[in-house]
Amino acid sequence: MMKTHFSGNFRYKIILCLLLCIIPAKGFSEIISFGTNFRHLQNTFETMKVKFFVPDNFECIAVPQKGTELYIKFALRPKPKPSSMSTTRSFKSTKSLSDEHTEVRHCLFLDTGTTTQSFNREFIVFMLNCASLVSGRELTVADFSSISKAELTKTCKADVGYICYVANPHSRFASGYSQMMLEFYGKQGTGIVMRATVSNTTKALTSRSGAFMKARGSFSF
Repeated sequence: MMKTHFSGNFRYKIILCLLLCIIPAKGFSEIISFGTNFRHLQNTFETMKVKFFVPDNFECIAVPQKGTELYIKFALRPKPKPSSMSTTRSFKSTKSLSDEHTEVRHCLFLDTGTTTQSFNREFIVFMLNCASLVSGRELTVADFSSISKAELTKTCKADVGYICYVANPHSRFASGYSQMMLEFYGKQGTGIVMRATVSNTTKALTSRSGAFMKARGSFSF
């Protein structure tokens, strides 16, 4: 029987290769842990000091409590799958025929321990997780546009904000709707508000008189 012998140099190369494999894996495990310092608020009894305002031509509607399939802690951007997410506040437009089937939903995520240094980084990762799940496909930072500081101060007093348009979302969260505008607003030490405007008409999301623009002041930190 033929025996395989390893020289000292060969053993050294094997050990070096193993180390090079282990170190990146450890680094990646740290990367995917970002975003765990936010917790989904699943009912109307919890609060994180967010004030809600019913915009003109809107009415409050029942909050769907379908449970959640949102698992942020173990993946940087999990593989998109059908998901449902409980909302804390939901409004329905009542003004015009173009907007009558448009809803504005808010989902809250409590900041449970971010630092000034880590907040923006964790916010981005958490945002990508949520957006990918409720859209039914993987979204990246390139799909979002940042919201100016002046606009954030004016509308909701957030520290950071991003917006993304999603056509044909495929998730239980957006079931029955063909278009969705996603907004994420974060305030360090408080949490994140995801505002989703779902509709079947382009006008409701793009027109200056549409439901999306009317709901700009629906909440404030």
